[in-house]
Amino acid sequence: MKRKLLVAFTAAIALLAGCEKNDEDIASNNAMSQMVAGTWVADHITVNGEPLDLETYGYISATFHANGTATVNGSDISFEWTVSDDSVMTLTIENIALTYKIVSLTSTEATFTGEVLPLDMSVRGEIVVHMNKAGGNNDDENIYAQMLPGTWLMDNVTFNGTDMTPENAQLIFNTDGTGLFNDNGETENNQFSWSLNGNTISVTPRNGRTLAYTIDNMTNTECTFHGSVAPGHDDMQGDVVIHMVKI
Repeated sequence: MKRKLLVAFTAAIALLAGCEKNDEDIASNNAMSQMVAGTWVADHITVNGEPLDLETYGYISATFHANGTATVNGSDISFEWTVSDDSVMTLTIENIALTYKIVSLTSTEATFTGEVLPLDMSVRGEIVVHMNKAGGNNDDENIYAQMLPGTWLMDNVTFNGTDMTPENAQLIFNTDGTGLFNDNGETENNQFSWSLNGNTISVTPRNGRTLAYTIDNMTNTECTFHGSVAPGHDDMQGDVVIHMVKI
């Protein structure tokens, strides 16, 4: 049952279409296909206007390759995909075909709709899925997307100029757009998803709201970014500056 849900959820995070495959790169067929190629993470799904609890299914992401194949990260599931010129998406996996309509698509975000819930194909209605891409086509995004994955130690954090550096707090950014906050050895329920838009990194904790931070500078070994909300403290709004070193 879990595998069926995972297979179905793949469609929810895919800007897909899978009917015929040839030896050419599918990404070259149209502009939408070029933007789809990459890694995507679904961050919001509604059914008849009601939000779906994604925590039930965990953070699942998929990587779409330019040759029309794709894989669900962290699993052995693979499938084929294409995107038609009329913005219709179809996923074909294990003889199951699901189609959706692309509503909006940029290098960093996508929204599509359908009539069948990919998580549970017995549920029908107005399905809306929003996704974030792990790194876009922007030059800065490409650079940051290459440097950010890994484990970072928060060695200096200030809030309105006051030091509030946590003890041995680490942020782990995975290449598939997921991550983990290691709070001095405590990691339970500390998963998050992340995405880049230019020099802005958006972080969505498992049980929290999306927080946006501006990257001031980044190298392969250290980075500094700032925002208006202290991470892990939604009630603390002010000038937050975070410096991290890669370990």
